[in-house]
Amino acid sequence: MPSANASAMLQRQVAARAWDSMHTQLEIVEQRISEAEARAAAAEERAAESAAIADARGRRLRDLAELVGAPTDAHDVTFRCADGTELGASRLLLSYASAYYRALFSRETAESRSGVVIADADFSSATHAALLRQLHSFGEAELPADAGAVLELLKLVAKLHPPVRDADGDEEGTADGGHFEALTLVLSRCEDALTAALDGDNCLDVLLHVKADASSARVAAAAEALIRAHANEMPAHPCWARFCEELPADAARLVDGTARSLPEAEHRGSGVGAASAKGGWFARATARVSGAARASRSE
Repeated sequence: MPSANASAMLQRQVAARAWDSMHTQLEIVEQRISEAEARAAAAEERAAESAAIADARGRRLRDLAELVGAPTDAHDVTFRCADGTELGASRLLLSYASAYYRALFSRETAESRSGVVIADADFSSATHAALLRQLHSFGEAELPADAGAVLELLKLVAKLHPPVRDADGDEEGTADGGHFEALTLVLSRCEDALTAALDGDNCLDVLLHVKADASSARVAAAAEALIRAHANEMPAHPCWARFCEELPADAARLVDGTARSLPEAEHRGSGVGAASAKGGWFARATARVSGAARASRSE
């Protein structure tokens, strides 16, 4: 039998080894914490540097966008708008940002020789100014705050830089030829802004706009999805009559698809369902669509 002193010594040795092991583990944990803190500090420093670079870049781009304005000696091309407004711009920036203007200014065109571009009369000077600011900033200037102004900008961009379509007429993207094209970026940003702003109140109006000029299949699809989601509310919408008149086929599909989801009593317009708001939907909607179809046939 070991003596009491030997047993106590053994216990002390075991405790010492346990303490040494725990101390080593604590040192490892502290080292790892220190390394993690160092990595976090380095990441924060890199993030701050990136933010500073992005902020400086943003300021430079905003400064370039603000160069668009009344013609001065600093401009080498003038856009003459239908309302008489003249907008000065840089042909170098426009040529770099867009293949459309690169082609316009690199050939022996009247615009290249005179330094004057007759702006598309279908668009306001505000829309042309918004586009020039986007091109000056390589597609990164702030978009107009008003959704209607963004719709007009989208329409102008789509006219200058139409999408490539496949054999079925579906959009495949835009033909950029492997070069930077600010118009593609502006188009995408306009689409992002419009789809994000879609709601039950504006979806019909937005759909009518983008369908009229085929400016964006993506926005049209998003608007149509929202219209289907709010189908029961659409016949009371201020734009419903116009929607039925201008897009009777789309309206007919919407009515047909919604009618299929209604109980049979509501289709017939009788019984309890007919007295409900949902039951009245089918009668109101079909009346509008039928009227639009008759008007279309009479023309």
